[in-house]
Amino acid sequence: MWAEHLPPERSTLYSNAPEFFNRLLVEVYKYVDIDALYFVGDINARIGKLSDISDLDNISNRVGLENEVNNHGKAFREFLIDSKCCIINSRTTPEHDNFTSISTKGRAVVDYFFVPHEDLENVSNCYVDTCSNIGPFQVLSMFLITGPSQNLTGRKD
Repeated sequence: MWAEHLPPERSTLYSNAPEFFNRLLVEVYKYVDIDALYFVGDINARIGKLSDISDLDNISNRVGLENEVNNHGKAFREFLIDSKCCIINSRTTPEHDNFTSISTKGRAVVDYFFVPHEDLENVSNCYVDTCSNIGPFQVLSMFLITGPSQNLTGRKD
């Protein structure tokens, strides 16, 4: 499991998305031979309903919750296609998906689980649960449950 954080686009903290995703792409290539690679990240990327796979990939489409796309989202999408990774949110169990950021500014999906295509068959469920507000913060939990394939790769089992 690999955890990443990319500050928001307008943050005073360093947030160069192309450089961030190029570094992450190097890591994907470095660990290409391990048994499984799972990523989770608060990467402040809004990818909206853009596809995260190429037309040549034989993987089911995800169902996006929002239409908003930002520059981090465009860089994230490019990384996903270049690395042959895909988003798990809204793909494995879209009925259990939810916004990952809920505040007075609105709702957004900016936190993701993503995996290389060949590891998608090991993922059976992805839940995004929001809880009641605790003070000024929204509590968020994401659960990734690995198990038998739901044939998300389009292959005949």
